[in-house]
Formats: sequence, structure tokens, C-alpha cells
Amino acid sequence: MNSRALQAGFTRRQLLKGGLWSAVGIVAGGWLAVRLTDVSPGASAPLKYLGAAEQLMFAKLADAILSDVLPAEADAHQQWLGWITQNVDAAINLLPLALQRETKKLTSMLTFAPTRTLLTGQWTGWAKVERAELQAHLEAMRQSDNNTRLTVYRVVHDLVMAGFYGDRRSWPLIGYSGPVYDNPKNG
Repeated sequence: MNSRALQAGFTRRQLLKGGLWSAVGIVAGGWLAVRLTDVSPGASAPLKYLGAAEQLMFAKLADAILSDVLPAEADAHQQWLGWITQNVDAAINLLPLALQRETKKLTSMLTFAPTRTLLTGQWTGWAKVERAELQAHLEAMRQSDNNTRLTVYRVVHDLVMAGFYGDRRSWPLIGYSGPVYDNPKNG
């Protein structure tokens, strides 16, 4: 045999073992990646930037951040979470291209358990996290001395707020009648 690997001192058996262990490593890595990434039942709506896992994440974040403002009735509450998620996707679309890419990277990292834990302190997947637990993690991020965690908090908080307050349908919930020039009561 004149292959370079064999000339370098490897036997055929060592090459086969190495190939087998590489295949096992790839399969194990794939299995582990699936287990560590949030798997959600499917996207509630086909959106441009947010996949199913990111939509679930922003719905959970909106539920935690806006819990005192959103309607208590379950159907209306779920409808609002869907609208906010759609509005967040639209808000990302309005960002400059470089920020769109960075936001997509961040949302992807927040759906992967190890990076989510490093960035937010939350190991629990988005589908299983309770509102009170998420609110505690968000408050810890808001109070953090770590600039990265504080930046992550500000990004997700501001996107959720843009998704809610940027929607005219939110105005009655907060008692805002609209701008003076656009208000039918003002003639």
C-alpha cells in the first residue's frame, strides 16, 4: 500500500478504528445537539427571521415581561403573544442588515441550552420554563454586572417592548387613545 497514512506509520486497523470512532463522535454530537436545543411543536406562523424555537422563546419572554399588561383571559393572552412574536419578527426586519445578523445569532444562541445558560443563567428549555422562573432570570440579568448578560437582557427586552407598544392594538390595554393628530375625537 502506498497511501500517505500508511506511509506515516498507521496500520489499516488503526485507520479503520479512527474512522469508526469519528463516525461515533459525529452521531453522538448530533444526538447531543438535538437534546440541548429547544424543540418546539412548530412555528405558530411562518415568519422571516424567527423559527419555531425563537417564536416560542419570544412568546415566553413577552409573557414574563408583560404579564401585568396582557389580558388575563387565556385565548386573548395567547393571541397577544402571537401578535407580539410577529411584531418582533417585523422589528428585526427593520434593523440594519448587520444588526439583523447579530440578532439572529443571539436568538439562535438563546435556544441552545449551554449558551442560553451562560448568557441568561437558565438551563430549562423555553417550552418548560415557568413565568416566575423566567422573571427571576430576567431580573438577575437586568441587575448583572456582566456587560454581556446586561446587553442580552436589553436586546430581548427592547424587542419584546417594540413588539407590544409598536402595535396599535396595545393602546387600549395601556389606556392610550392614540396620537392627537390621529384621534377621531379631536376632529
